[in-house]
Amino acid sequence: MEHLARIMDSHLVYQYPDIFEKDITSRKDGDWLRVAIAKPRKPKTNKQLGYYYAVVLPVIHSAMLDKGWEIEDVPVCIEQADHYLKAKCGNKKNKESMSLEEASAFIANCIKHGDIYFGCSIPLPQEMEKS
Repeated sequence: MEHLARIMDSHLVYQYPDIFEKDITSRKDGDWLRVAIAKPRKPKTNKQLGYYYAVVLPVIHSAMLDKGWEIEDVPVCIEQADHYLKAKCGNKKNKESMSLEEASAFIANCIKHGDIYFGCSIPLPQEMEKS
């Protein structure tokens, strides 16, 4: 189990001290535990996922259909296009568990892949906000 804590006056103050205490007291003397100290990662944003699902994925899916992509004589569906992009653009995780940086890199890779392999011109978020 993972517990979040903040350093206050050189001591750890747990987000949920009761749960932490229960977890620790359920262990036996001599048990080994893995303790990792790291800053929590910034999670990806809803804006990033919205841009991926509303702009990037539909544009690439449409280009796949224009190029005649099929699986067993059936045009690829948007879910298959999503799986394809996950495999080709470096997203080894579930999109829901990606960090802000991982989501940014994944989306950038998708845009680059769409341009190189499908000739897609996908507007960047900044370009969309201007219009």
